[in-house]
Amino acid sequence: MLQNDILSELLGGLGDLSGPIGVRVVVTVLVLIGALVLRRVAVRALRRRFGTAGADGGGGLSEAGRDDRYTVYRLRKVVTYTIWALALLSIVVVWAEFGRQAGFVVGALTAGVAFALQNVLGSFAAWIGILVGKVFRTGDRVMMGGVRGDVIDVSPLRTTIMEIGSPGSKEDSDIWVRARQYTGRIVTISNQAFFEEPIYNYSKDFEYIWEEISIPLAYTTDWEKGRIILLEEVEKATRPFREASAEALAEMARRYLVRKSEMSPQVFVRLTDNWIEISARFVIPVRSARSVKSAASEEVLRRYSEESITIASATTNIVGLPPLRIEGLRELIDAYGDVTGNAASSPKNKVEDGEEAAR
Repeated sequence: MLQNDILSELLGGLGDLSGPIGVRVVVTVLVLIGALVLRRVAVRALRRRFGTAGADGGGGLSEAGRDDRYTVYRLRKVVTYTIWALALLSIVVVWAEFGRQAGFVVGALTAGVAFALQNVLGSFAAWIGILVGKVFRTGDRVMMGGVRGDVIDVSPLRTTIMEIGSPGSKEDSDIWVRARQYTGRIVTISNQAFFEEPIYNYSKDFEYIWEEISIPLAYTTDWEKGRIILLEEVEKATRPFREASAEALAEMARRYLVRKSEMSPQVFVRLTDNWIEISARFVIPVRSARSVKSAASEEVLRRYSEESITIASATTNIVGLPPLRIEGLRELIDAYGDVTGNAASSPKNKVEDGEEAAR
């Protein structure tokens, strides 16, 4: 009976805006509208202050001549969440008296909503874990939920990633870009993947990766010269950022228990059944892998051509064929002549005539 009285009071109050419940409804609507307006004004002010809005509100630099998109993004998120938290708190205060009267109904509804939205609540909890644990942030290159790319947005329920390709993708794969460059697709992933799968971060604290270039050389070619050429070209391609990568690794070693690793390019040799494989290992910025490898590969190919160094490939050489002999051919011809009964035109006589003509 109590629940029915409360529901009746609520429904009756909605029809009478001059009553206590009607006033609360009006105040709630005004709070929501005020939050929307305040957020819009605050975001516009941030863009004017830090860039991406321009002096007249359009695109471009800020009034101070800066363009700091990451600062704008982070502050916009903080301002948005703060405004909506204050709006939610205001609504709770407005409805607090009615909530005390309808405690049982509100409790039952809350339990039902929590059960129905357990995945949503899990995503929200994962969002808190991502922020508190600093697992990744916008701009990081990650692999999450089987998707590799750059994080462009992190919201309470989902993470948005600008997808990149994969060098190891197959022909029948839905990823058509065979390199770590943008495919053009924007992928939305539930934050709940934070609890279910490992998250790979390619750029957190260390925006470099170890890459390799492997070349198969024929056993008959000058592989030592080929090894020297590969090492020289890789050293030349990585020289502009070798010092910066060493400093970044030293900084990461101060934060984590990371062993000292070789940062200078190295070339390793491996023997296989078909060729000599030489592999260059080097450190490059995570977002420059394809361009650096392409430039180094072009120079290596040019110098190999000048030095007549042969690159091996998976081929088969036929060096000879065994004698071919067909057993039972004469018997087959005799049987054919007997069946047709025409000895003069039988294949046997034709074969014999051919042999006599040849003699």
